Amino acid sequence: MLATVPQAAPRPGTYGGNRKASEMRAMTMFVTFVVAILVFASAAVRPGAGVADDDGQLLPGQQLAPGQELVSEDGRFVLDMQRDGNLVLRGSDGGVLWETGTAALGSSLVVQVGGNVVVTAPSGAPQWSTGTGDAGHVTLELRDDGRLVVVDQHGTERWSTPTVPVT
Repeated sequence: MLATVPQAAPRPGTYGGNRKASEMRAMTMFVTFVVAILVFASAAVRPGAGVADDDGQLLPGQQLAPGQELVSEDGRFVLDMQRDGNLVLRGSDGGVLWETGTAALGSSLVVQVGGNVVVTAPSGAPQWSTGTGDAGHVTLELRDDGRLVVVDQHGTERWSTPTVPVT
């Protein structure tokens, strides 16, 4: 004759001791978490296409990560944060119009809240900057004339690349 062992009552806060139901709930929570992260990451900046609204601007707190681009509104100019750490402005023919000359692998371009625009190495060390740290709220704009410009909240140009010949 087989003896049956009495089962303990489930503890409060558990799912009635049903292990399969607990595992399913945990898996559902995990999948929801992963999907939320993927949605958030893809909405910030799309690789190779600039910022989410593709208007040729970066606002305070936004950045270009390695391999990402900012494209002028008319699509003729591209600011490329290369994976090798160099920030390069290219014309419609792909030719280099301006570059920072930085070379810290994996660097990003960051528009800081205080007004400075900086290429930073993965360690956080600055590699290049516009020197506009006293400008307050700024926008980095890639204009249709091919210039990269830092504009303050009053519309004043605080820094820009040299004027480029537009053909």
